[in-house]
Amino acid sequence: MEVCISIGSNLASAQGTSEETVARAIEELRMLSLTYCQASSLYETSPVDCPPDAPTFINAVVKMDVSQSLNPADFLGMLQAIEQKYGRERPQQPNTARTLDLDLISFGLVRVHGAELELPHPRAHLRAFVLTPLVEVDPDFTIPGFAESAEQLLALLPSDPRLRILESYIYEK
Repeated sequence: MEVCISIGSNLASAQGTSEETVARAIEELRMLSLTYCQASSLYETSPVDCPPDAPTFINAVVKMDVSQSLNPADFLGMLQAIEQKYGRERPQQPNTARTLDLDLISFGLVRVHGAELELPHPRAHLRAFVLTPLVEVDPDFTIPGFAESAEQLLALLPSDPRLRILESYIYEK
């Protein structure tokens, strides 16, 4: 089953800086994959829908395969366990700074609309911090429910003046 995960951090964790935390999270995800795991470079991006004083984010995207026996809720639980390992807290105020955020963008072609999980991610197509690294990994990737590729969706968005690539290579398993 092919899954796509967006990774973000704008606070250091006990394991290191935001850059180090995202890189380590990529390694954690790699261990969950069956045969392939492609990860984008790391990007510095503007905070979106965050308080005005929020620090910039470090973002990446991972596209990988997982066991067909996993269901989306179980996989989300695995992602949340990784977040907790890196000190993720979930305060009442939304979009606060965080040590690690792993968003499940897609889980094959599965579509879910629940309180705990919505697939595909309902705002992925509106976020340059998701689409830019996704285009690096797979410009032709299609988010379930959309006719346009990731590259086409990105072209529809305004540019992020803070967006810059930090690591110019793709991790591969």
